[in-house]
Amino acid sequence: MEALERDSLFADLRHSDEEVRRLAVERLSLLPQAEAVPPLVGSLGDPSWRVRKAAVERLTALEDVGRPVRALVAALADGENPGRRNAALEALTRFGVAAVPVLVEASRDADVDVRKQAVDALASIGAPAAAQRLAELLEDADPNVRAAAAEALGAIGARETVALLERRLEADPEPLVRLSALRSLARLEVAVPVAQLSSALSDPLLRPSAYQLLGFSEDPGALELLLKGLASPARSAREAAMEALVRRASLLAPGEEDAFVERLRAATADAPFLPDALERLGEAPLTTRLVLVQFLGWLGRPDCVVPLLEAAQDEALGEVVFAALAGAGDAAEAGIEAAWKHFSDATRLRACALLGRTGGAIGDALLRRALTQGDPALLSVAATALAKRGATGALPALVAALRVAATAAVEGDAESEGQLELEQAIHGMLRGADAALGDRAAALLDAELDGAPEGFRLATARLLGCIGCGAHRERVELLLSDPSAAVRRAAVEALARVAPRQLELLRCALADEAPQVRIGAAAALAASGDPAVVADLASLLDDAEPRVVVAALRALATWARAVGSVEARQRALLLLSVGLAHGGSSGLAALDALGAVGGKDAVELARDALGSADPEIAEAAVACVGAHGDREALSDLLPALAHPAWNVRARVAQVMEERRHVHAMPSLIRQLDAERDDFVRGAILTALGTLESQ
Repeated sequence: MEALERDSLFADLRHSDEEVRRLAVERLSLLPQAEAVPPLVGSLGDPSWRVRKAAVERLTALEDVGRPVRALVAALADGENPGRRNAALEALTRFGVAAVPVLVEASRDADVDVRKQAVDALASIGAPAAAQRLAELLEDADPNVRAAAAEALGAIGARETVALLERRLEADPEPLVRLSALRSLARLEVAVPVAQLSSALSDPLLRPSAYQLLGFSEDPGALELLLKGLASPARSAREAAMEALVRRASLLAPGEEDAFVERLRAATADAPFLPDALERLGEAPLTTRLVLVQFLGWLGRPDCVVPLLEAAQDEALGEVVFAALAGAGDAAEAGIEAAWKHFSDATRLRACALLGRTGGAIGDALLRRALTQGDPALLSVAATALAKRGATGALPALVAALRVAATAAVEGDAESEGQLELEQAIHGMLRGADAALGDRAAALLDAELDGAPEGFRLATARLLGCIGCGAHRERVELLLSDPSAAVRRAAVEALARVAPRQLELLRCALADEAPQVRIGAAAALAASGDPAVVADLASLLDDAEPRVVVAALRALATWARAVGSVEARQRALLLLSVGLAHGGSSGLAALDALGAVGGKDAVELARDALGSADPEIAEAAVACVGAHGDREALSDLLPALAHPAWNVRARVAQVMEERRHVHAMPSLIRQLDAERDDFVRGAILTALGTLESQ
């Protein structure tokens, strides 16, 4: 770097504009490392966090770590600029184990602040190699250094130093050091006997940490001490006791939780801590709120239900709240019932979702009530909850609610908000159910059909198809004559399940005035596997509606697979060749069907379309040949790398990669030299990368 440029750089480091200073810090990497380190470390004290951050980034990117680490350790002694000191600590932490030897040496510095900061850096790095030196620092003359060393031993997981930490806990004259020892013992999950904590439990400063440590104790007396801690006048102690109880519960053996919860409820009957705990649900840090939710759920108190449901609006707490209240069972349902009239809309929705996880009679009644309240969102959640419960007794209420929801549909929309959820709830109950429940559902639907709105008739057709019982064939046949094309289409699909051999009725649907009904009939006939159906599908190739022709062509592939004979395959291929010759949407559908049929003869038909001027046809042909072609057929795709359409060229490259066709590499390399489209170049490069590894 020229002298003038260097002078400008150093001048910019002192500029009043922080962005100019930040850019200057970035340019320091152009200097030799020996020159760059001092100004970079100096910039750690810049008033702008953006400049400090840039300096940290540049320092930690240097290859030779020795020089910057030593300079950063020296910066730890800056007692005038905490920003610089903290930035140096961050940089040292990012250097990781490479900084440990220098930091260990710095921990012997005569300056107390340097020793303390070196210990903090070792803790941040999490360096087990420093455990011995940190243990020695438990005897440091300065209490702040001893406390930092005690904290650091927990941070690095130095379990071999437990005895030393216990000695500090018992004998150190400084409360701060004893507190740090307690925290580290808790972090190391040490099971300390109750008697060893008696002194700490009597000290208001140490009591919360002592309670936390009791969460790991195997001493039988620990539980009683923690229960007494719930009545502590200090909030920090109460919440520490709750956290320890939650931790102890997680360590219980299978089958022990019921006795634990029973003992907890007996000890907290008057619950003097409850008002404050409920208030903290809305204001405490997340970790504390998670503890409160689990703890309050165990109490099984109806007066905790509403605050917990309101806390569930925080997504981070939602699942934990539901799990806790579901465990409360009848008490949760009683609390919801008592507050039902006073719930906000959002809380009532959460209450219904929760009732899907409980199993009591109160919850069943509340969910049925929700079905009648006219709120589409509430209707949806309540229906889903009833389905989760498997509450088949609610089937009449669900069917009635389905009718109401369908009636509420806006003009021009057959299905209202909430209707699909109700239908899905009924469908969920019927899935895998016995015939008796299916017959009951069919009778309930039939009873509501007279004069029912379109949405209800549509849902009925779909649900009858779900039941799939031949006994309900007459109901489905009636729906085949429905004035709504959507209902007739659903009835056609239902008939294919209820009476799959009733092909004449399906053939009648081929003459329906609505294209969507003819499309449904084509799919249902194809799935029947009847050899004679090919004539019906062939007739649809002359339909005036292009969508029907497309459906018939795709149905030919389904039919050929369902019949499974060579003759059926040949008939299907012949008809698909006709569709292919028509081009456009018919050609695309024919190529999709050829891909579904597969085989050498399907590939031969698709190869004829490779030269199509229609990019979509050509791409579909490439896809079909690529899926089923042999090595020779794949090589025949390579000229399409020069196709005018970018999508065709890209698809050829993708096929070569997918099929690992290494013989395509010379063609791909030549095309790469000539290719100007970035997407196609990317596809070619990806293909070459894959093929080169073969």
